[in-house]
Amino acid sequence: MERLDERFQEALQSFWTGRETQLQKQIASGKLDAGTRGAVTGGGHMGALEALIVALLVDVGIEQADIKVKVAGAKPQTPLAIPRYYRPQKQWDVLVVAQDQLVAAIEFKSQVGSIGNNLNNRAEEAIGLAQDFWTAFRDGRLGTRRPFLGFFLLVEDSAKILVRYVTANLISLSIRSFKEHPISNGIAFFVNDLSSSDCMMRRV
Repeated sequence: MERLDERFQEALQSFWTGRETQLQKQIASGKLDAGTRGAVTGGGHMGALEALIVALLVDVGIEQADIKVKVAGAKPQTPLAIPRYYRPQKQWDVLVVAQDQLVAAIEFKSQVGSIGNNLNNRAEEAIGLAQDFWTAFRDGRLGTRRPFLGFFLLVEDSAKILVRYVTANLISLSIRSFKEHPISNGIAFFVNDLSSSDCMMRRV
């Protein structure tokens, strides 16, 4: 894809602009959510990044008609639910379905502020989502061909992610100690481990 780096930067800028616009709307209405939540409760703040991923999918040969994307505020919404194993269904941000066969499912999440408090939640969410997805696939609920599973995590680059982990006294059963690393390294560990583990890259 031409200008990929430039388009990615533009999509990131759109994310921050959308958050600020939503926050100002809530301030003007007098209905401001706690913390930074007001910047995201309006929906659609990841739209430009989702559009870029869709463009990449089309660039590699996926038919536009086979790509389904959640559009904030649209009524009726595009059906984006597929079966789960431990729960009835899951609504995804981007789905690719060709000839009634699931090709890809992609989830978009952002982490801004409260890094130390919420990053564990994001990790557990991604791991649980992947485990549920592949269990449903092995059970025959998602077709016969192995689909692509994507989890897009955007993390704010701030001084908070350079702080070292603060952990309680615990029994160490791990070769790698997170306590010796800043949170930014922990994010890298999480992404690398998840992408190379059976959880995300399970061969069926």
